Amino acid sequence: MAPSHLTLRVADGAYKLTENLLSKAHYTYDVVYQGYLANHLPHGLYTLCALGASTERIQEFHDRYVQRLEPKRKANTIIDSSNWTEHIGNKNFYSDYLRFFDEEVNSKGMKATFDLYFNQLMGESLGAALHPLIDIGYAMEFSNPMLLSEGLSYTCMSPLQDTSKILEDGESIQSSADLKIVDLLKELQAIHLPGLRKEKGNFSSKTKFLLQNHWMVFKDLIAKWDLSRSDELNAKLNELTEASILGVFATYPQNIDFFLVHGLTGNHAVRILFSNLPEDMQRKVLKVNLLGLLTDYVVQGSPEIDVNVITGYKEADQEESWENILERTIATDEEHVLKVVRSLIYYMEKVPAAKRSELFTEKFLKKCALKMVDIIHLVGDYRFD
Repeated sequence: MAPSHLTLRVADGAYKLTENLLSKAHYTYDVVYQGYLANHLPHGLYTLCALGASTERIQEFHDRYVQRLEPKRKANTIIDSSNWTEHIGNKNFYSDYLRFFDEEVNSKGMKATFDLYFNQLMGESLGAALHPLIDIGYAMEFSNPMLLSEGLSYTCMSPLQDTSKILEDGESIQSSADLKIVDLLKELQAIHLPGLRKEKGNFSSKTKFLLQNHWMVFKDLIAKWDLSRSDELNAKLNELTEASILGVFATYPQNIDFFLVHGLTGNHAVRILFSNLPEDMQRKVLKVNLLGLLTDYVVQGSPEIDVNVITGYKEADQEESWENILERTIATDEEHVLKVVRSLIYYMEKVPAAKRSELFTEKFLKKCALKMVDIIHLVGDYRFD
């Protein structure tokens, strides 16, 4: 059995150090570097802290990571409650939005700011490979108002647009209680989406192409997924988590897809945010999560999902203890490894086995974590296309 204390076991002084480092970073660094790469410093530091890393290790990770970051630009435009929607999508307005949301958090409080703005920006938070959503999830999990401001600002700067027509209710295909997300992924494999393979550009531009040209495909698929029962919404969240795990670990025997990883860490954010939302918004965030998962899957080539890729990964006598896996995780400088392993542990410890699918045993989840720390050491170890 896995130890029951893996999810949150903070070392002495680690949380205070993490908060201090992130407070300084909030006023110093931009949310992106090299034009489009996301600043993962908050994710890395909070995850190390939660997994029990020492203050020395947290400081070491910080000092190495900030070398790649770029200084925050000076804010030049006044953004307020009367015009904040007018500049959405302007990639040069991060500092301007940050000043606005900092003021909102300070005047309204963290929860009220989250309630007011996340409900309006939920679909848009899928932009930039889900990083704004992930920022907001970390902010709410660790009660960091400055990080909430960063996540909302990032959403406004790099939104995934054109989601409202997919997420809004209306006449569409009838849902089915028996239809699972893995069935939707199989349907996607058989659907021809003209132009996608010829679309040049990065992950974000291909996702934008899908929503502009094939949005009805995704609207219909999401409509088939039954969210009618209030008492089943938590089970639907678990289904999303498990589909995200399969997307990462059951697709390539000796490789892991970089962008499908973000589907899993994005789902962890949704799990955190879920309890902060009223029921109607819980349904919406589940749709948002599913939309992100489906578009990620298509952009990355709709790979076959084979659970044997996981179940056959190393024999039992080759497996390591959770403690060894955690030691290897904490030692890595590849921040996605940190987040993925903790997402797996969080699901294992927070959702009882009886509420998980039969496949998702402690042993199965450990194989996923082991595969992550075995294969990924540097960002270049991922599969990107």
